[in-house]
Amino acid sequence: MASPATDGAVHQSRPTGVEALTCGSARAGAALACLAALAVGGCSSSPFDSTLLLVQVNDATALPAGASHTAGVTLASQTDGHCPLSAGAVLTVGDQSGGVLVGDQSWPFGNCFADGVPLAGNSDVALKIWNGTNSADEGQAVLGGLDPGFDATIVSPLSGAVAAGGDIHVSVPEALRNFQPLSATFVYLGTDDPSYSGEDSAPAFEGSGSSMTVPAPAHAGKFRFSVLMNSSDPSLAPGVVVSCFGFAKCAAVGTSDIGPFEITVLAPPP
Repeated sequence: MASPATDGAVHQSRPTGVEALTCGSARAGAALACLAALAVGGCSSSPFDSTLLLVQVNDATALPAGASHTAGVTLASQTDGHCPLSAGAVLTVGDQSGGVLVGDQSWPFGNCFADGVPLAGNSDVALKIWNGTNSADEGQAVLGGLDPGFDATIVSPLSGAVAAGGDIHVSVPEALRNFQPLSATFVYLGTDDPSYSGEDSAPAFEGSGSSMTVPAPAHAGKFRFSVLMNSSDPSLAPGVVVSCFGFAKCAAVGTSDIGPFEITVLAPPP
């Protein structure tokens, strides 16, 4: 198990346990559980001692097909004086390369929260929070596996068009094969029928679970859809803390949703 580093190093192991929390089963409950797990630390000059860095992936229902999820980043504390940070505090998000943060996407972080932080699919994401006072007042974390469903694809129909009520076959990434498909939500993208916004269908695994069948709507037109996956085993929840430096704890609340995709449902012949 890896603890938050005190030597300035960025540890690349994937720890499990208390110091590096992985949360995410029931998303709202997981976030609350992570906050509740934050222990009060001792006295220190660092503004990040006794703090929890929580990264939670946002719902993707309204995302365009093939788009990466975004996440909210929160710094929480059970002691006074940590939040808000200084007016010059900055959150920087990028890739981790050779132990160095690479990327220039930054957000003001004086209020200890930033939303809409883009993820690069299911790749590891590196975050650094600087309090804007001196180089010692910073914390860093690397998180991975936040969006395994991003790697799913439509296996068939490859044309992107399916008969009304027909079957759509979708690949299931390995990280989600111990989950269960709950429902597929189809959002209607057409404007010709204001009374119709879309519908849900019941997906099912095929064979070994490396793919699933998703019934298409009976309504013709263009749709965006995603599949909600679920597991009763919290240890399977997406989100891994690769490293956590400077904070008391780091937590990742990923998403097990698959998609979104776009599909065209063809009207039956007259």
